[in-house]
Amino acid sequence: MTQDAINLLQAEHQEMRALLDKMNTQIKAPTPDARAVLDLVSRFEASLSLHERREEDVLFPSIKGMGPVQLVLQEHERLAPLRARLAAALATYRADASADNLKVLGYDAQQVAYCLSGHFMKEEQLCFRIAQAMLSPDQLTEMGATMAAMGEAPAAAR
Repeated sequence: MTQDAINLLQAEHQEMRALLDKMNTQIKAPTPDARAVLDLVSRFEASLSLHERREEDVLFPSIKGMGPVQLVLQEHERLAPLRARLAAALATYRADASADNLKVLGYDAQQVAYCLSGHFMKEEQLCFRIAQAMLSPDQLTEMGATMAAMGEAPAAAR
């Protein structure tokens, strides 16, 4: 059975929070596992990209014009340079898994995580609640099916 759009997006938030926690733990480990770090950061970035597309292409157009949606979209724009730095740090670390490159990757991952903690809360407390109030359960289920058809995010590392 198809999840409704809000349940799907909230589940993705939980998965990304778990990935961020695992990334932070692995990056701060006394002897980080380079392969695990690369896997976690890659999964996180892929999950976040898919999540944003689902919001921007499917959910937000249905509730456009609402103030919180504009705020969240502005935050997506402000996150773009941080995500670009994270992607660059990931590529650098992939080429050379040195302690210095891990430090940069860790810093950039923490910056993204910090921004996302408040961002996810705004989405959940404002945008998702507006969508639930404005849209019917059938509409939310249909949107969930559309989002599911966009592909699967990589499974969180266990």
